[in-house]
Amino acid sequence: MKSRVTSGIACLLVALLLGPAVSRADSLFVIADPPVDFEVIDADDGSGEFFFDGIGDFGPFPTFNDAVLGSFGEARSMAEFDILPFVVPPGEYIGSATFQVKITSNWVFGLGVDGEIPNSVAVDGYVGNGIAELSDFQIGYGNTVDSIATPNPQVEDILTFDVTSFVIALVNANERYVGLSLRAETFGGLMFEEGNGFPKLTIQTVPEPGTLMLLTLAALGWVRRGR
Repeated sequence: MKSRVTSGIACLLVALLLGPAVSRADSLFVIADPPVDFEVIDADDGSGEFFFDGIGDFGPFPTFNDAVLGSFGEARSMAEFDILPFVVPPGEYIGSATFQVKITSNWVFGLGVDGEIPNSVAVDGYVGNGIAELSDFQIGYGNTVDSIATPNPQVEDILTFDVTSFVIALVNANERYVGLSLRAETFGGLMFEEGNGFPKLTIQTVPEPGTLMLLTLAALGWVRRGR
């Protein structure tokens, strides 16, 4: 009887010890509708001749709704997420970070695009400063964080990009803003939600493996002593 009681108490202790660690595995830090989101268009050097120069010639426009790659230029939507309030809890680490956008239209016109759909959409990362600037177009250029194929995109589809490594690097460098640039990788365009919870950055923290192991060993040691 004493053994059963001891085992029961031990099980309860294990649950109490591991409970907080398990709950921390679901800890989420979410930023939706970032205060800094905008659009930059790369199309004109000022002479009236349209071509790509990789700098960004128009904007920033106060909208986050286009990812267009056309024959007369390119439009990218940019978002800068303020992660100053985010702190990795003791004994935990960043397990994942995702950037999500929602498609509002797959029928886009302009910059030489006439309803064509890009084969894929990518996200480039850059260190933001909380200010919408034309130069952000160039800063993020070429630093592709993730890419998603879009062979048959539908309205209301949510694209989820894995930005874990990029976010970890910025957090470790004590950077305040995570800058993400949404672009079409091939000819065509898509429109995306601005507001109503999008764009969205979600950071999840999980317990360090050693934390759970120490708690488990401590609980098992108590069980053995109780016997």
